[in-house]
Amino acid sequence: MNKIFKNVLKLIKLINAEKYIYLLAKNKYFLIFLNSKWEKKDYFYFKKIFNDFNKFFKKNHIIFKNKKILEVGSGGSIGMGYFFLKSNIDSWCASDKYCKIDYSFEKNIFDQIKKNKNISKLITFSKVYNKKIFFKKIDIASKKFKIINQYDIVLSNAVFEHIDKWQVNVSLKNINHILKKDGLLISRIDLSDHLDQSNPFNFYKYSEKEWNYFTKNTIFYLNRLRKNDFEVALLKNGFKIIKQYNFKEKMCNVTLADCFKTYSVEDLETKGVLFICKKIN
Repeated sequence: MNKIFKNVLKLIKLINAEKYIYLLAKNKYFLIFLNSKWEKKDYFYFKKIFNDFNKFFKKNHIIFKNKKILEVGSGGSIGMGYFFLKSNIDSWCASDKYCKIDYSFEKNIFDQIKKNKNISKLITFSKVYNKKIFFKKIDIASKKFKIINQYDIVLSNAVFEHIDKWQVNVSLKNINHILKKDGLLISRIDLSDHLDQSNPFNFYKYSEKEWNYFTKNTIFYLNRLRKNDFEVALLKNGFKIIKQYNFKEKMCNVTLADCFKTYSVEDLETKGVLFICKKIN
């Protein structure tokens, strides 16, 4: 994140003005300003994400050779997909509901990855772009989904916490349909408050009504579902959880709105989770 934006967040915390930031986020001009200050994605950004995922892939002996992979909610870049070329994948499809791809940006990322020897020097951008690696505009939460049995692996990084809570089941059902028999869903979900990472459970103090009023249809919206909610949703929509990694932090002086008082301490102290799931029906 840009230093200016980090300082803005510190000021927000100091004067307890987060509600005003949420409301400002509904203003398109403020949103333009915010996006201009947000961290720019580059080689090091994508390398970090790939490395974070890759250690879990190695632990669980996940093989990508000759696999068709779909990344959902990839944002405006294929990014991480280029690193998988060295695994001899069949293809990598990055997808998002809103974003478009910038060709010059993609080529620049590819060149940096190649320069740092993360992929073979024999691979050229023209040979893989829109052939082996490509982008599709896909709304994973659509009720009119028609993609069936096409991919071996579906990957998502910090996506499911942003989907409307009423659309989570639809999205998982669609992913189940996308996957081939015994296909894998690998999903990292950030369960923390995104506005202030130093206080990952700050949003527990808001009622559902308050939270929707402040954040609905803004970049700050999170469904605030907890670990157990996603576990139930995965099982309900035809997945078996093969492996699960929970990332926890102790709560300290956290105020709970009534909608969070029924959750266990374990659920409430889990600020992130990574699921490796297998399609079973």
